[in-house]
Amino acid sequence: MMVALLLLVSGLAEGMMDWLQFRLNVCHPMYKDQFWSPDYSWKNKWNIDPATGRILGEKFFLSSTLFVGFTDGWHLMKLVRNLFMFTGILYIAICDMTVSEAIINVILARIMYGVGFSLSFSWMHKYL
Repeated sequence: MMVALLLLVSGLAEGMMDWLQFRLNVCHPMYKDQFWSPDYSWKNKWNIDPATGRILGEKFFLSSTLFVGFTDGWHLMKLVRNLFMFTGILYIAICDMTVSEAIINVILARIMYGVGFSLSFSWMHKYL
């Protein structure tokens, strides 16, 4: 059950990532948001020369690598997705269970990941 919940959250984050990348449009209030809109949020990672628009380097130390998950909504959701997915995988790996129990957990985890993705992507597309 723990693995299913972890992968449900991971799938929810993946759905949000796809919604931000492919469905967030110019009419949506979040479109101009510096954190959530991919069209603007990339600027949170980089120090940009206002005169030329050239990228001069990272906005802050490790903003494009280690701390990228805190620079914009898409990368934050990626951080959540990966954290919960790998925690679920680790849980299966370290738990004392039979091979058949592990297989059932993996199948259930994959189903819950898909459910989480479908719920968040369709809900956001319908209501946001």
